[in-house]
Amino acid sequence: MRVKKGDAYVICMIAIVTLSVLAVLAAAPDARAATIAAIFPGAILGVVGVTTSFIAGNVADNGVKGRFYNAALDTQLKEPRVEVSGFSSIGGDQ
Repeated sequence: MRVKKGDAYVICMIAIVTLSVLAVLAAAPDARAATIAAIFPGAILGVVGVTTSFIAGNVADNGVKGRFYNAALDTQLKEPRVEVSGFSSIGGDQ
């Protein structure tokens, strides 16, 4: 089973929010404000950590793809790019 970075990011965010809400709901009604105050910094830190990891993973992935790029193995490249010098599509064929 392959898990993509985006899917892992969403799963982590859902887990952080769900666990935070369940911890607040599990607390006694008179202690919920204190529970929220205790959990809120950790939840924010979790969101920041997951987001930072996601961004770092994308940067590392793009760096590896750029360093070892081989046009012959590129399956997304449909047709070769051709640049024509001296041609301007603005104003017709002048």
